[in-house]
Amino acid sequence: MTEGVRIEYDGPKVTRVCTNWPSAKKFDSEVKASIDRDVSLGRKLGPFSRPPSATYVASPLGAFEKRSSAKVRVIHDLSYPRGGSVNDFISKDDSTVQYLSLDQVVSDIKKLGQHALLAKADLSDAFHHVMVHPDDWHLLGLCTSHRTI
Repeated sequence: MTEGVRIEYDGPKVTRVCTNWPSAKKFDSEVKASIDRDVSLGRKLGPFSRPPSATYVASPLGAFEKRSSAKVRVIHDLSYPRGGSVNDFISKDDSTVQYLSLDQVVSDIKKLGQHALLAKADLSDAFHHVMVHPDDWHLLGLCTSHRTI
């Protein structure tokens, strides 16, 4: 963990730069603000005037308004293009996330007895807290109309 988590990508070493989804252009200022924030927090590096490595994958960005608020969520679509995306070459066994239902959590707590305690943590931008190993950074590229990150 001190060097970051490997993505476990097992695909071809290629350079691919995808065009962003139209929604990224629609919410251009929010996308730019999100990227600037991540760069300032050390979550992303850049901008670069050209790709920073010999092989480089820049997956498309998209954005949408959340249903319950006017807040815009920026997405980095690692599932594009279908059949050749970064996600397509990561084993489902290594990457599947399964959340417990509330009923399952309650059942598990009951098994521990009446004095069991429960704590919940809700991390903002949860996956941004996971450091990626430098050997995999080339798989997480993105482009805006302004720059390459």
